[in-house]
Amino acid sequence: MTILICCLVAADLALGPRAWWRDVAACAVVACAELTLESGLLVAVVVVTAWAAGGRGVTRWGALAALLLTAGYLYLRFAVLAVGAPNLLERSSGFGFTTLDPPALVARFGDNPVPFYLYNVATSFLSVLFAEPRAGTWNFIGRLRGAGVTTVQVITVLASTLGTVLIGRYIWERRAAWRARRFDHGDRLVVLFGVMMAANAAASYAYTKDVIMSPAGAFFALAVAVALKQLLESSPPGWSPRAAAAVLVVLVLSATWGVRAIGLHVALHAASQQVRDEWAYFDQTSEAKALETARAVRLKEALQADAIWRHPARPVVVPLSQWFDF
Repeated sequence: MTILICCLVAADLALGPRAWWRDVAACAVVACAELTLESGLLVAVVVVTAWAAGGRGVTRWGALAALLLTAGYLYLRFAVLAVGAPNLLERSSGFGFTTLDPPALVARFGDNPVPFYLYNVATSFLSVLFAEPRAGTWNFIGRLRGAGVTTVQVITVLASTLGTVLIGRYIWERRAAWRARRFDHGDRLVVLFGVMMAANAAASYAYTKDVIMSPAGAFFALAVAVALKQLLESSPPGWSPRAAAAVLVVLVLSATWGVRAIGLHVALHAASQQVRDEWAYFDQTSEAKALETARAVRLKEALQADAIWRHPARPVVVPLSQWFDF
């Protein structure tokens, strides 16, 4: 979430009106994001892409400074600290219709991990455009072959697919202006989405998780909003088949994305309950017994009290959570 917020802040800075302080603020956001998590590199992608697409909230010197900060981060990570890149042994990852643990990944791709990395990049692309696969696993198609898909899965795939079609239509309608490099604000948001999706997917080469693609997902929503606005503005006034089709698209898109928004809150509720359960029994784990300093114990007690007592769990809506497969 931190990186997602930083990406949106950087986009607002770079696409806003020109001001001297925006260069400083953009570089500060880039530095903060990159020192928080490796996916913070995406914030520099936002700044540079927005400038290249015609955004002038950040000057060329601000974009150059963002690139220099990124180069400095890469030098510090690989040359000075020797942190390196993730490998096959770090975590499980989805592949095909199942999830492979690290030993299985090494046994299958240890000699040549390139096909696995390409699979991760490709599925990360598809997960944004079509909401399938999820975390590298083809759940929707797997259910089609077996127990059958759920209503929510159909709605989720339909919402993303229809949004992707709308973005494709928008790009086709604006192709002449794009060839002439006449970008308006909506064009810049769509360009940002395309570049962010490519960069975000490339950053997911080592393993796939839905949360890693959240920056691209946020810009996907912005691009869908731009494409839908253009669809409505280009629809002829009065009654016509084209106007009726536009109304139908708006109806289906708003309904399906509304269900997805509800599902997000249900998922957050289920995740919060899981976290509270983990904190309730944390003292029985080996991690709790390994705490050695008084400061670590105080931090543990503060986090535990915050999760269990200061924010008690709300009642679980069982039928709704079951409907969303949580």
